[in-house]
Amino acid sequence: MSLHDGRMTSNGDAHLEGMKVQDSSTPTRKPQPPKPENAITIAVSSRVLFNMVLEQQIFEQKGMEEYLKYQIEHETEPFAPGPAFPFIKALEAVNVQLRQLYPDSEELFDVVLMTNHHASVGLRLINSINHHELFIERFCMTGGNSPIGYLKAYHTNLYLSADSKKVMEALEEGIAAAIMFKPEKAAEVSETQLRVAFDGDAVLFSDESERIFKTQGLDKFFEHEKAHENKLLDHGPLKGFLEALGRLQKKFFAKGQRMGCPIRTYLVTARSAASSGTRALKTLRSWGLETDEALFLAGAPKGPMLAKIKPHIFFDDQMFHIEGAAELGTVAAHVPYGVAQKESLKHATFGSPGCCRGTRVFVGSSEESDYPHPCSERHHGYGECDRHHSQPVHRAPTMTMRLCCVHVVRSLGCVYSPVAVVPAHQVSIQPLDGQQNCLPCTPGFYTNLTASPVCQACLPGSYTNESGSVSCQACAPGFYTSRQNATVCHPCPKGTFCNSSNCAQCQMCPAGSEALKTGSRQCSLCRPGMHKTSHQKICQICNSGFYQIHWGQENCDICPEAHYCPSPDVNPILCPSDAFCPEGSTAPGYCMETFLRKAGDTCELAPVTIALIVIGGGLFLLFMVLMVCRRRRDADSELSLSRAPLLRKDRPSCHVYGVACDADPVYAGW
Repeated sequence: MSLHDGRMTSNGDAHLEGMKVQDSSTPTRKPQPPKPENAITIAVSSRVLFNMVLEQQIFEQKGMEEYLKYQIEHETEPFAPGPAFPFIKALEAVNVQLRQLYPDSEELFDVVLMTNHHASVGLRLINSINHHELFIERFCMTGGNSPIGYLKAYHTNLYLSADSKKVMEALEEGIAAAIMFKPEKAAEVSETQLRVAFDGDAVLFSDESERIFKTQGLDKFFEHEKAHENKLLDHGPLKGFLEALGRLQKKFFAKGQRMGCPIRTYLVTARSAASSGTRALKTLRSWGLETDEALFLAGAPKGPMLAKIKPHIFFDDQMFHIEGAAELGTVAAHVPYGVAQKESLKHATFGSPGCCRGTRVFVGSSEESDYPHPCSERHHGYGECDRHHSQPVHRAPTMTMRLCCVHVVRSLGCVYSPVAVVPAHQVSIQPLDGQQNCLPCTPGFYTNLTASPVCQACLPGSYTNESGSVSCQACAPGFYTSRQNATVCHPCPKGTFCNSSNCAQCQMCPAGSEALKTGSRQCSLCRPGMHKTSHQKICQICNSGFYQIHWGQENCDICPEAHYCPSPDVNPILCPSDAFCPEGSTAPGYCMETFLRKAGDTCELAPVTIALIVIGGGLFLLFMVLMVCRRRRDADSELSLSRAPLLRKDRPSCHVYGVACDADPVYAGW
């Protein structure tokens, strides 16, 4: 049982939005979460919202008590984002725009965190949500019990988890659900537009057509689709979620935002457009639904197309499509629904050798008749198949031996002479009924059981790159893989290390140490003159005016007053008596020789400088006095010269009352 696989409807997007617009220095009012009956509720388990691989390993290997102890000791350390994190952030971005267009509407995304954590461990989840500025108000912590029973109470529209068992339980309850897988490499996704991609059969639609393909082949599938072109497909498990997305899209369309809508949906199907695409499109139209884009790949791989779309999440019922998408960086979610997950022999044609799930058949030489003769109703339920043999219960007249069995998951099948049933060997499986051969586990999966119907995925920290593996290899020290069913371990990036095998994630080097190479098993101390905090990847040289003479230090010290530090890796040097060295000095400062001299903490004028200033000032004043006198003399000379021509100018002689005209006036008075 997976400890963290709980389920919860999320009011998170509304919450995320509120946290985003909120500034720590300016308190603002948080948006209220919508009522569950009005919201589109996304229930997400803690293991897919956050990366909890290490914690899950502790739980599985050391038990509950050690797990609880570890969580409490590390409750102030936030979890890193998990595969569902970008999807939840995208929901929040949509909520922001919905609140702007429809302030009073409660038709919003609501994220609920579902977990079977104990409440005492919930503090770390709360701290992580606050750290990442998520607005998730609704939690469901069930203390070790399955949270599936609470899904309907939260009006859940979609449940995302890493636990296949819980997802199957949710689907059986009629709730859209999927198992999330972490991609091999994280691809960048849009921060402003929510992108969701759906497969068609057994996801949006029922598995009716896929059953025809599985049991009768491709040609019969095309014939069936052509004959039923105008008959609508029944709905699949995720039809309701697409309907909810469509309702929100129409709210943006009503505001003239069809082209710039922050929600975009895709149909990505292996169907071919000409031979089987018509029925799918007609079904969507009859439901009043549409996808923004429809890609009919006609059997081509989906991974490369999804890498171009870059959806926040892709839903498919086939694991090989999930794996192909994850390898190219797409966050994929497996919908374990329909014939691809379990197939009953009662739909197969009698006459071909068959076997129960987990077994295979050998066809040997025999002279006996192999005339097809199905088990009679009175023998149904007899000779129940186990993992090692089938019990013969009836001998037919036309056969030497006829074996009837009931599959352990209630699917009925028969095998008959000349067919003998034998268990599947280790490293091979048979997930379907009625098969003649067993299949090797693909790279990234293993089985160490005989008669196994499934392969087990390698846990994070382990891998296998070969087909038919009986076990997974632990990642060597210095290497890690954080995903399940890994086929390769990756070297730890620079600045991180792993000093043990089986690493699911590399650790940041502690403060004062660094790892300069990829694939480091340990960290080396920062050299003198350098430092590194716990958030930095490599050691940094001390800033100018700072020093550090010890190895492995987190901070540098400022050069003290009355000392100077020419290099960050040496002790501070005492300042000379005739120099200045304020705090943070890299070199001593001196007063200008001859003209200045040191006086305490400052420079003052030397006597010779004072004398020169006095003499210079006196000379300057004398010069100014001389210049003023000279200017006055020159002005008088110019005035006398300007008047002289007027006095000497020849004028005709004239007399007025016997007095010459140019004579000085004489006032006689009255």
